[in-house]
Amino acid sequence: MVLVAPVQVVLAVLLLRKPAVAGQVDGYWTGATAVAMWALIVVAPLGAACAAWEAGRIRQAGWAGWTPARGGLHVAARALGPVLAGGLSALVAALLTVRWEMGAAPGGPDPLILGAAVLVLIGQLAVGYAVGLLVRPVVAVPVVLVADYLWNVYPPAGDPLWLRLLPGPVRDCCDSGSVPLPGAVAAPALLALGLLAVAGAVVVHRWHPARSGPPGLPGLPRLSGPALGMVVAPLLLAAAAAGSVGLVRDLGLDPYRARSAAELVCRQEPGGPEVCVWPEHAGRLPTASAALAGASARLAAAGVPVPKVITEADPGGGADRWQVFLRVDPAFGAQQMVLSVVASPAGQARERAEADPAAPVCDRSPEGRALPERLRAWLAVTAGVDRAAAVANHGPELESWLAAQLTLPSAEQLRWYREASAAVGCRR
Repeated sequence: MVLVAPVQVVLAVLLLRKPAVAGQVDGYWTGATAVAMWALIVVAPLGAACAAWEAGRIRQAGWAGWTPARGGLHVAARALGPVLAGGLSALVAALLTVRWEMGAAPGGPDPLILGAAVLVLIGQLAVGYAVGLLVRPVVAVPVVLVADYLWNVYPPAGDPLWLRLLPGPVRDCCDSGSVPLPGAVAAPALLALGLLAVAGAVVVHRWHPARSGPPGLPGLPRLSGPALGMVVAPLLLAAAAAGSVGLVRDLGLDPYRARSAAELVCRQEPGGPEVCVWPEHAGRLPTASAALAGASARLAAAGVPVPKVITEADPGGGADRWQVFLRVDPAFGAQQMVLSVVASPAGQARERAEADPAAPVCDRSPEGRALPERLRAWLAVTAGVDRAAAVANHGPELESWLAAQLTLPSAEQLRWYREASAAVGCRR
């Protein structure tokens, strides 16, 4: 175990240094904790294999055949202590790696996701230990290593969709505007408790297989305490598995819900819209508020209706609320903030149309398909974004169109904007 623990730490760090994983976090600890728990796919199999090895050593020593002063569960806890410590060290290393990628990050790891992940780790270590008591180490260690790895890797990639939520707690959660549904966190923890019950029953039965128990019911054989545990524990596992499946089977592809708007931190510049951001982006609020107030003033001067509120939360369907996306990284500056906001009107118009059966069907011609991006690019430049930045963000094919559009009289541009705003409110 002394040699395996550093391997767990290194693998966890390397896994979470991958750009595809590290790029998911931006100061939001709930999402960052879930991303960090991806480390379980390498930490848990290695830990379970070590647990099987430790149990094999005890099995080969024949301690269970003696008259031990300590119970099997006590011995198991002592044997698994270093194994669990190695696994927890790797999870801490994973959290530190993700924290490095987060920039400014108020608060700390999500306790529910972290607690569920620790329970999952303990449950898989216990199963590995139980297998090690039943099978020789030369078989138990590779079987546990491969089986545990497959359990952690394959369900998230297969069907049914709910199966991917059972190996570990919501590993793909969450962007800054969402939180995991309770069932997605509780289900793997509940299943781990069931596995822990079965593993504990195996340990006790192997340690004291002949211990006497209470008299049996009339017509039924007398069961020892350990034997009774071997009967009850699978029933507990079945109940835990059924409960876990019941918690997740209706959650769908995205087991999340919207984050409470009560967490938003808001600021309003004189004459500008109220700007509301999540707490992890509160440090960017003065920059965002000033930039969006200036952008709103320029849009209003051009005749574009501007929102009363610009928020990081879901703005809903109202035209007086637009959405902004921020990042902790200071390199995400005022122009990027404005670019994110001006994408909101076209998107909200499309959402309203999709919910309205009477809305017209979208024009599928090249001109019709290009219209939403043209609208966003025009709004960006009108709001004060540099034309080159707008073209880079929305596509180089817009450069010649945008240059020609900006040479038109202001009244012509406003007329086009109104027609385009109406046209993007369509159903696909």
